[in-house]
Amino acid sequence: LGLAGPVFGTLHHAIGLLLDVAKTTAGLPGAVARLPTMPDLAFGAIIVGGIWLVLWQGRRRWLGLIPVGAGMMGAAFAEPPSLIIDGDGHHVAIVQNGRLALLRPRAGDYVRSMWEGAGGFTKSGDMDALPAAKCSPDSCIVRLKRNEGHVDVLATRSKMLIDRSRFEPACRAADIVVSDRRLPVWCAPRWLKFDRAALQKTGAVAIWLDKQKIRTVAADDGDHPWATSRIQ
Repeated sequence: LGLAGPVFGTLHHAIGLLLDVAKTTAGLPGAVARLPTMPDLAFGAIIVGGIWLVLWQGRRRWLGLIPVGAGMMGAAFAEPPSLIIDGDGHHVAIVQNGRLALLRPRAGDYVRSMWEGAGGFTKSGDMDALPAAKCSPDSCIVRLKRNEGHVDVLATRSKMLIDRSRFEPACRAADIVVSDRRLPVWCAPRWLKFDRAALQKTGAVAIWLDKQKIRTVAADDGDHPWATSRIQ
């Protein structure tokens, strides 16, 4: 009957005003701060503190602010990983000098946005532009700092077959090799090898070089059916 017309008109202007306020607030400097994915310990501390605040009454409930504050501090000072590998080895990202650099220059906006958010970065670049990188259409070799030393990472990025006479020495000279294809046995890096066969077992991988810490999807999710099916 059209009786709701005046009401809908008023709601239209009110919601539009609300959206304008939200857009203006979100556009202010410092409105959004990106942080790396928080450590499990920090997340657990926040949860425990929050539960304490909800369950207890009286002054003792405010003791829950201690673990909440500790967890928030842990999240604020979390370090992003030095090397990130997706579950099939197609996308690889390196964190160097506070910058996220992706292996494939044609990585889409969705991939870049997801990885920037996980690492706490506002934008990303390409691995080819790194001073410590030597890239060709088929692969990239990047030297990363690790405490007092360095780590050499070799990552393939094309489907072209690389001649063994060139690839085998490159594998031996690298500390970490990453590929979205199954690599031959003779490709033997000094430390880690993440090819298609290995990544089917581990899922996505994050590596902190200074801490010598490796985190995988398989280790985080365990043997849950949804995790196993996704990895395989």
